[in-house]
Amino acid sequence: DFPKIPSFRLDGRLIVVTGASEGIGRELALAFSQMGARIVLAARNSEKLAAIKDTIVRRGGTALALQTDVSSLGDLSNLAHVAVELARSKDERLRLGHNAGFGDTQP
Repeated sequence: DFPKIPSFRLDGRLIVVTGASEGIGRELALAFSQMGARIVLAARNSEKLAAIKDTIVRRGGTALALQTDVSSLGDLSNLAHVAVELARSKDERLRLGHNAGFGDTQP
């Protein structure tokens, strides 16, 4: 578990973490949730997203899993819309933890 830092809290914040299903994105989502933030988990793998969401909820946090491909403008638009509406609903500050990426595989 990530150590809690009492002076560093993220209560009242909604954080979007892309690439949240594994690796650095997963660890960022867990850390941010332990610091009090609500998390929107975004990644392509819905099963891994559900697992990380369950972990966050089991630990007392709040998370929403949203299957998202950051290379798709439609998916990014949907992610932005959902995040903004969630932040507005609770009058929270919105932050983005962008971790996912993609590259050009053309030679």
